[in-house]
Amino acid sequence: MFLFLQESISRFLLVTIISLFGFHQVASITMGVGFTITTDRKTKSTDLHTLPENIELTLRCFITDIMDNQEQNAFNDSTDSLTLYRQSATRAIPVMIATHTGISSDAPSNAKFFSCSGDMVSKYPCFTVVISSATRLDTGDYQCQARVYDRSNLHYTEVTKSKAVDFLYPPGGNLTCEPSYGSPVDWKDDSIIQLNCSSDSGNPNVTLEVNITDKNQDVLLHIGGCVILQILTF
Repeated sequence: MFLFLQESISRFLLVTIISLFGFHQVASITMGVGFTITTDRKTKSTDLHTLPENIELTLRCFITDIMDNQEQNAFNDSTDSLTLYRQSATRAIPVMIATHTGISSDAPSNAKFFSCSGDMVSKYPCFTVVISSATRLDTGDYQCQARVYDRSNLHYTEVTKSKAVDFLYPPGGNLTCEPSYGSPVDWKDDSIIQLNCSSDSGNPNVTLEVNITDKNQDVLLHIGGCVILQILTF
């Protein structure tokens, strides 16, 4: 009898210690998360670093399955979430664009929220955000994040899928042109001067070489479909 009581007390103490110090099993939940980005133009889906401006971006964020010990698990609106973020180079904290319940107040004004339809409808959350007339201001790393509470092990399981989006745009602001062999320039008749020209903006960065045959020549620089007039005097 004494040995039985001693064994029972030991088991009770072990369970109490595990509960107090949070020792529990490894998370048993696994999730499938999908994230696609498409445009209204013929652009390769994997080539999101070379998008022209003023296109329409469609971002679809969804959960394909939630498995708990090889059995399907339900999504609970009160504890679980599916969220779309945008991480930009100018902000340390990602901006929330939308959740499975709707658009965020921090989303850009040109973003609209839609529930999935057709073959994307399932028991798990799925939504689409359409950004119309997307520009360089919409550049960033977009993240579709699913967060589900593991009720067996009392903590969250999180899965994130990311895609980077970048835009091409012509340079603006200052255009600097300098002789390739230094200055000042000693102009002589029939001289040809080679200039190295660069811009402090534009994506990608632009560098040109221009040959000048007339010291009063106006040079038309064609960069990214934009014509920049630079009058050169020596």
